Amino acid sequence: DIFVSIHVNSAYNEEKKRDVTSAHGVEVYIQTVENIERKTNTLREKGSIKTVNKAGEEEAKRYDYSSNKTFNAIYEIKQAQIFNLSTNLARYIGTEMGAKDRNLRGVKQKSLYVTWQTLIPSVLIEVGYITNEEERRFMNSQEGKRILARGIYDGIIRYKKDFDLSREALAGESVNRRDTDTNTNLSSVPATPKDEVKSKDEVVFMWQVFISSVPLKDDDYRFKKLKCSYYKDKNMYKYTYGSSTDYDEVLRMQAEIRKLFPDAFMIAMKNGKRVDINEVRQ
Repeated sequence: DIFVSIHVNSAYNEEKKRDVTSAHGVEVYIQTVENIERKTNTLREKGSIKTVNKAGEEEAKRYDYSSNKTFNAIYEIKQAQIFNLSTNLARYIGTEMGAKDRNLRGVKQKSLYVTWQTLIPSVLIEVGYITNEEERRFMNSQEGKRILARGIYDGIIRYKKDFDLSREALAGESVNRRDTDTNTNLSSVPATPKDEVKSKDEVVFMWQVFISSVPLKDDDYRFKKLKCSYYKDKNMYKYTYGSSTDYDEVLRMQAEIRKLFPDAFMIAMKNGKRVDINEVRQ
């Protein structure tokens, strides 16, 4: 599931008491990194669970989450994963909007209620400025509505393809619909490339297993005894396992890695930066 909130923007000059007619373009917002901790703290303070009483009626009971260290760790990891997926969704929608000749003003973090009070990947899109006459006419036109809707749709489709690619069923169905060896033992698969990367321009595939808002020690229990690496994206530490220039080699780790990290997904890196895995495999 995803949540997409669609809005029109406006700009106003408080000092001159008039609209700013020059502002134009598309903006895509996600929650801030600080919201992850904020959500966790809110749950600790106001958390409750639903139970069924003897009469068969649902009732909410208070639960002290602050005393449950395991829950807190799992919840923080889950929120970090949602943040990562929200970032991907926003990036794809923004890219598709830009590809349709809309002025992309960027993917931004902002503490908006509709993005941080959800438990699924969420974005808020400002499709244009109603205070800009040209953009207002565009948004009101049938062609403008079609282009904007198509941009959002295409972005969601790209996000879903990326998501599906990284969450193939453990039953053995591979990304390219070929049978793969799902009996790979992680202990026999190196965490570093079997064949050295000969060029910085080569694409390296790996599994992203979880992300954290703080750096973790090498022996942290969340690694489950694996030797994980990380790359830093803004203020988040994104931990990975198993890297190779051979896509199929990394894919064969799927069944075993998912036993340890059910939400793990495959990513592609080039020159130390994450790239669109769909594009590099075309």
